[in-house]
Amino acid sequence: MTVVEFHDTYLRLCKDHHVEPQDCVLHALDVSQKGPHKGGYCLNLSTHSLSVQTCAILAKVFTTDRTFLEIKLNDCMIPEEGMKAIAHGFIGNVACKKLDLKGNNIRGTATEALGRMLRQNKTLLSMCLEWNALGMLDTAFSVFCEGLGSNPTLQVLDLRNNQINHDGATELAAAIKRNTTVRSLDLRWNNIGLIGGRALLNALDYNKTLVRLDLAGNNTPCDVLKSIETYASRNADRAELTTDFKSKQHMLSREIQVLKKTRHSESKVAELMAIVTQTKEEQAEFIRQSQLELKHEREDRAVAEGKLQKELIKINERNMELENKIDDLERKCKGQQEQIFDLKEQLTAAHAEVKLKAAQFDERLQFEKSKLKDAYRDNDELKLKEIQRIKQEAEETEKLLKERIQKLEMTRIELEEDISRQKNALATERLQAEEQLSTLKQRLKHEEEQRCRQLEEKIRMLISSKEELSSHCSQQVSSITELQARNANLILENETLRHRIETLNQVPE
Repeated sequence: MTVVEFHDTYLRLCKDHHVEPQDCVLHALDVSQKGPHKGGYCLNLSTHSLSVQTCAILAKVFTTDRTFLEIKLNDCMIPEEGMKAIAHGFIGNVACKKLDLKGNNIRGTATEALGRMLRQNKTLLSMCLEWNALGMLDTAFSVFCEGLGSNPTLQVLDLRNNQINHDGATELAAAIKRNTTVRSLDLRWNNIGLIGGRALLNALDYNKTLVRLDLAGNNTPCDVLKSIETYASRNADRAELTTDFKSKQHMLSREIQVLKKTRHSESKVAELMAIVTQTKEEQAEFIRQSQLELKHEREDRAVAEGKLQKELIKINERNMELENKIDDLERKCKGQQEQIFDLKEQLTAAHAEVKLKAAQFDERLQFEKSKLKDAYRDNDELKLKEIQRIKQEAEETEKLLKERIQKLEMTRIELEEDISRQKNALATERLQAEEQLSTLKQRLKHEEEQRCRQLEEKIRMLISSKEELSSHCSQQVSSITELQARNANLILENETLRHRIETLNQVPE
């Protein structure tokens, strides 16, 4: 089947199943028709959204395809049913060597479908499943691992960022033990941990073909990673040696056959046989050295396993404590659930009581509404009567007010005339009062000036008398100080005389 036949088959199946062909698929096929890429034709549908119907049609075409050696379906966000159909289509595919399904959120039944496809497909050499969710469900991933263990051709598998935990890694390790073709396995950025890493390490005791196993970003201890790397490098050396030995053996066998056909000398055959024997001895020596290294490695691993066993015992004790706590929490949860059940029963009873009271309230509300309507009707009748009475009283009051307003208007006119007369009289009185005030102000000002002059004269006399008194006071102060000094001297003299008198009185007569 050529690319043109693939194109025609796709269109025919779309027509038969009443499905509209997607433009992205037709464009990818047109690009593929321009010529094969390096290594063969490649169908690139990356980043295009594919419907379930389109996936089903493509799966049927993939079953009979003999053209495309590489198919890229990465970041297409293929629905689960569409992925199951594509996986079923690759069961019968015998051309595709490389399949890229990166970033399609593969999980659940789609993971199981890929596992069944791997069990039956005998063509795929490389498959990329990065950025999916294969490990989300343990049961589905177990089916996938069973298919991987039975696959006879796959050599490269990319499982980065697939939410694979330690249980999934254990299943994967069991598959690696049975698989004899996978050479590269990428498990970076999952959640494999210590238990999963040890399971994969134990699997490498049985698997002699896996030469690359990446476990970065999995919370796996460094000693386990180093042991896995050692095993992988040993498998790589063994594979290289085996390949070299097979090539040499094939070359020697061909030469032996040529020599047998040409009946060459027996010495030449003996030399070749000696070379074969030497090669076998070298291989036996290498195997013996490998076994010694493996023995040392196992002893180192036994020591590491002892340490890990101690850590595992501590972890188990911690798990027991956590399980006890979980049991306590479960008991508390059950008690709370029983309380919730009781509260629900009380709530249902309260709801029933509320409904009953609501019905009673509705009946009472209807009764009150009817009473209120009657009261409104009576109130309206009373209001009409009151309005008529108020209108009559308002008309009578209006007549009285009009008469009173007329009388007040006449009184206002009379008062205005009286006010004008009073204003004129006040104006004349005001002028007279202002004239009297001005004369009075002048007279008071003159009297005030005379009084100020008299007071100033008195102040001058008081100042002079003050100065005389201050000088006299200072003289009196100085005289007082002199008198105080004289008084102090007299007191001292008096004291001395008193002492003398006392001494004289004490002398006996």
